[in-house]
Amino acid sequence: MTLKEQNYVCALARCQSFSKAAEELFISQPALSIYISKLEKNLGAELFTRKDKKLVLTYTGKCYVEKAKKMLRLENEFTAQLAKIKGEQAGLIRIGMQLRRTACFYAPLLAAFKKEYPSVEVELVEGIHTELENAYNNDEIDLLLCNNADKRGDSEMELICQERLLVALPPTHFANALAKEVQGDKYKKLPLNCLEGETFILQGLSQGLRRSAEKAMRQQGVQPGKVITVSNIETAMQLVGENMGVGFNRETYAKHMYYNKKVMYYSIGDPPYQSDFSLLYKKTLKFTPYMTRMIELIKVYGK
Repeated sequence: MTLKEQNYVCALARCQSFSKAAEELFISQPALSIYISKLEKNLGAELFTRKDKKLVLTYTGKCYVEKAKKMLRLENEFTAQLAKIKGEQAGLIRIGMQLRRTACFYAPLLAAFKKEYPSVEVELVEGIHTELENAYNNDEIDLLLCNNADKRGDSEMELICQERLLVALPPTHFANALAKEVQGDKYKKLPLNCLEGETFILQGLSQGLRRSAEKAMRQQGVQPGKVITVSNIETAMQLVGENMGVGFNRETYAKHMYYNKKVMYYSIGDPPYQSDFSLLYKKTLKFTPYMTRMIELIKVYGK
């Protein structure tokens, strides 16, 4: 990108002399004079007038220089940014992450990354499982973080961690008495089949947590008596606390949720039912130093 015209006019406005401006610009004085005359002819307006042997900006010239300075500043900023991009110190990373998970995971991840790569833009794409999958398929996301991702031929998948699926009960529910202590585990174990025919508060069909919950219920042969659909997981857990039904939550989510009324969490299955929290990226992804570092930090903070 070169802004020769704007550079010439600004130099002439600053020097107020063709000879001085030409010297600064490393061109001949006649060449500069001809260039400015052609420019004024093309604009249909004078940019300079002579006063006491000096070139002085006309009103049109002042307006031109005001805009030209902004253009030159933007060119300098872009040139500096381009140098960083070529040096792989600047760029863009688009991360797709489930909405509920961003609250406890994204902020410390971004803060740590920005300390090392302040010039790299990080764009967060939040949504439910199917929305993120669609964005990833349309190449609107570079790094996709989600639970229970399907293996794909065009992508690499790295396991970040495994987290348990927990069943959530109100404190007054009869099934609390059926839970058994597990040595060394903060969660008691509950037989899921004791909830046969209960009212379940579940997420929308397109949400990852709903898929995990239905898979667990199929494996345990449990049929809900009634299903209340609530997309917001935190709202669903508050409804459980109000004794409106039972539900499911992920271990990580439960750790960062707080309610006015208590919710009892239990592990289910033997071994405990877990879901994979994984990172997906296309095999064509360019591994710049900053992209590699972001993936490293995701693995650290994801665990």
